[in-house]
Amino acid sequence: MTFKIFHSQLLLILVLFCPVTLGLNEKSLFVVWNVGQGLWTTVVFEGHCIHIDMGGEVYPKPVDTICKDKPNQIFLTHVDFDHINFIRRFSFTHRDICINFPRVLPSPLRRIPKCSSRPKWIQTIHFGPENHDRNQSSLVYQIGNLVLVPGDSPKKEEKKWLHKIQGSVKILVAGHHGSNTSTHKALLQKSQVKMAIISARKKRYGHPHFQVLKRLKKQRVSPLSSETLGHIFIEFSKIDRRD
Repeated sequence: MTFKIFHSQLLLILVLFCPVTLGLNEKSLFVVWNVGQGLWTTVVFEGHCIHIDMGGEVYPKPVDTICKDKPNQIFLTHVDFDHINFIRRFSFTHRDICINFPRVLPSPLRRIPKCSSRPKWIQTIHFGPENHDRNQSSLVYQIGNLVLVPGDSPKKEEKKWLHKIQGSVKILVAGHHGSNTSTHKALLQKSQVKMAIISARKKRYGHPHFQVLKRLKKQRVSPLSSETLGHIFIEFSKIDRRD
């Protein structure tokens, strides 16, 4: 299969040939929105949108056009403000939405219905412990055999779930915005990722941390930053469904 990567400011096309499948029967886009410090990712299909987290500092206006008049499912890694703060705004203009999160939601979000079903190609490979540390309690999602979204899961938790990764994922959405508390070298070695997408603002928060960049370089993983590149779009080609 092949997929392309491009973003909103410069044109960058990267074609990889790999024997893995996303499990879909139509073309799709995986988007990491440029929201500043925070995280909002979207898988876009012709008839619906799937979001993992929906937070940040800057609302990505193109999402309203791309996902307008479509059913929208929201998956949450955890409920830190920078991962959920745009859900209410999104819900005001997108009526057909639901949330997939097995834990208690903050009261402003409880009016949004929970999803009655979920795509088979999104796997929750880890439920962090429910405690006061929201980063540690992050859920970790794997999209097919291609993308890993670990929220803010720290190194201690990474060691618990890295063996649950299915196949060798190609794209990592860097944990905790590229903070040194995440993206342990063991995770990079196990997952064999080819690129890490970082949703953060280095100028203000110092992410990605230089040690993370050093680990990525050592493992020959290419870092892509939304702060530098803007919205990052990854196009997956049409492939056969494997439920």
